[in-house]
Amino acid sequence: MNFSRRKGFEQEVAIFQQTGGNMTQNQVRAKQDELMQKEQNLVAYRNNLMQELSTDESKLLNDVYEQVQVFMKEYAKENGIDIVLSHTRGGAMWYAKDGIDVTKSVVEGLNKKYSANPAAAAPAKADSTAKK
Repeated sequence: MNFSRRKGFEQEVAIFQQTGGNMTQNQVRAKQDELMQKEQNLVAYRNNLMQELSTDESKLLNDVYEQVQVFMKEYAKENGIDIVLSHTRGGAMWYAKDGIDVTKSVVEGLNKKYSANPAAAAPAKADSTAKK
């Protein structure tokens, strides 16, 4: 949430708490309603920002995934590999001999490709693994 918006709201509440005793009941109720509406607006604003952040994060992760997927297809072809398994903690693969793990070589290849042309590190235009 925007810190200055939240801070301004908190200051307004504090001022109301200090000066509310000088108001009529109708003024107090009106100010309470106004403050509740402002708080609801702040919550909605925060929720919108969180949604935008989540959407941006998903897009970035998808872009990275697609770049890795395109690279893995090239890597497998160049190295005569028929299948590449995803190795994540708790995933389908619990063990593999160190010689089978190509992660280091793949990361080096990805980094080399990215370093050579960082601007070209755009996501693939289409799913290269989709059946045709």
